[in-house]
Amino acid sequence: GPSIAAPGFGVVAALRLKTFTRDSVGLSSADRQRNIAGRVRLRTPVAGPVLLVDDIVTTGATAAESVHVLQTGGAHVVAVLALANA
Repeated sequence: GPSIAAPGFGVVAALRLKTFTRDSVGLSSADRQRNIAGRVRLRTPVAGPVLLVDDIVTTGATAAESVHVLQTGGAHVVAVLALANA
């Protein structure tokens, strides 16, 4: 889709889910954390301050794993923006 960026900011699709990640519908919070652990991969390294945008936050497992992966790759995640919550 279209990307909107202000001067000095960019939009990067930096993360991807590893193939064969189980759909999390119906999983408990603990099961969601186990399901996503190690399954988020860094596609494009990013450095400096990052705003992570997630489509939906249910338990926060995907957002937490995404923050971990970005930070491990050298990014400084300053905030997570969720478009919806369940």
